[in-house]
Amino acid sequence: MEKRKDYVVTDQHFAEDYYRNGARKSEMPEGWKKRPNVLKFCRKHQDLPGVVVQYGDPEYKALACWVSDDEIQVGMKMKTRVHYTYDQVFKMAGLPKDRFDKALEHALWAGMISIDTNDPEVVIDGKRQVTYRIPIFVPTFQSAVAS
Repeated sequence: MEKRKDYVVTDQHFAEDYYRNGARKSEMPEGWKKRPNVLKFCRKHQDLPGVVVQYGDPEYKALACWVSDDEIQVGMKMKTRVHYTYDQVFKMAGLPKDRFDKALEHALWAGMISIDTNDPEVVIDGKRQVTYRIPIFVPTFQSAVAS
């Protein structure tokens, strides 16, 4: 398929086609260094079939500028849209408690990880639990954050 410069994205179907076949400018802002762990995280949690996130893409830029390596380490251990309790995430992350708490708190604030304070899907001893999950990364949302 020939690349078109006048391609306009109007809905999800066309967005998938654009990202798969259209011209994408994957340019890093001047002065940024490449963070392979952030790129790996973005590739794992994005949701357009056939799309491979590159350095400079909105998904990458939205996270690379403000998440730490500890936050990425926590997120890489989690699956997309799977609910985990605090203890499960802490155990998977393999970080000391103080670093883990700081990383989790900032990842929640940044929107990288979502929290459900009364999850009906996870009940222990008859009580609903607080759970954490990685949401699907949507390019249009990430574009708005990166811009």
